[in-house]
Amino acid sequence: MRERRELLSAIEAYLGGSLPLPDFWEKFTFTWADSPEEPFSETDRDFFSEVNDELHHADWTSPADPALREESDFRSWLTEAYARYQRAG
Repeated sequence: MRERRELLSAIEAYLGGSLPLPDFWEKFTFTWADSPEEPFSETDRDFFSEVNDELHHADWTSPADPALREESDFRSWLTEAYARYQRAG
């Protein structure tokens, strides 16, 4: 599942600091949107869908949009969510 690996790679690069949020948003969003639904397990589908939803509520603009959550909050959420996903294996 090439798309699954690409999505995980984007998450890891963002959490590792080598992919800024705007680039992560673009890479993750377009990879997820272009991925066929069939090859994903239910766990994968639920996790990636949740990341996509949360990502669309994260802000990286300056000044910040008060309607969106700060990037640091999104990063914290994603760190915890990714650890849960890995444990669920």
